[in-house]
Amino acid sequence: MPLTKNGQNYETVDRMIDKMTQAGWLDLLWLAKDIAGLVLKSKQAKQWIKERFDLMLPEILKESWVYKETIEEGMQQGIQQDREQVILRLVELRFPSLLALAKQVIERRLPLQQLQALSDKLFLVNTIEETRVILQEFESDK
Repeated sequence: MPLTKNGQNYETVDRMIDKMTQAGWLDLLWLAKDIAGLVLKSKQAKQWIKERFDLMLPEILKESWVYKETIEEGMQQGIQQDREQVILRLVELRFPSLLALAKQVIERRLPLQQLQALSDKLFLVNTIEETRVILQEFESDK
């Protein structure tokens, strides 16, 4: 309904919520919130959507496997990005001339386990040459 012509308003979103609640589709309210967010984009609308949905959603979402999976994926992406930043910062601080090579390694989007192994090795190196060898090893790994 909110994605239909003339459906981009609070009343339409309220009707959608009411119909979903009456139909017992409480586990799909997170999807309704996403749809509302696609059509109601002002700062005021964002606040209204937040207030309208947040009282209903927390308990329902905790039970949704889709929500749990989405949260887990987001957490993994955050961990991945953090590990990449640690590697880049470590190389930048200790051996700045190798930063371009480190960026090439990061651009390969290595799995988290490989990033962890790389950062562990980088924490233990003492020379620029050791660092270069390690980065080249990870840069050329297929």
